[in-house]
Amino acid sequence: MSPKRQRGFSTAEYTIVALAIVAALLLPFIDGQSIVGMLVAAVKQMFANFSFGISLSRFPLPPG
Repeated sequence: MSPKRQRGFSTAEYTIVALAIVAALLLPFIDGQSIVGMLVAAVKQMFANFSFGISLSRFPLPPG
């Protein structure tokens, strides 16, 4: 095989692997959510918790 033909074949392999990775990240995984969707939801929840925490004027005291 010539080097030019081998180079074209490796491009096809990389394309197939890249498409498989993208599909694995975007297709529904758990409870109909994709991995990317779960990551976005986790970041949103983390930011909501963080913004609530910094909005407090002081730390809440434990009950008792």
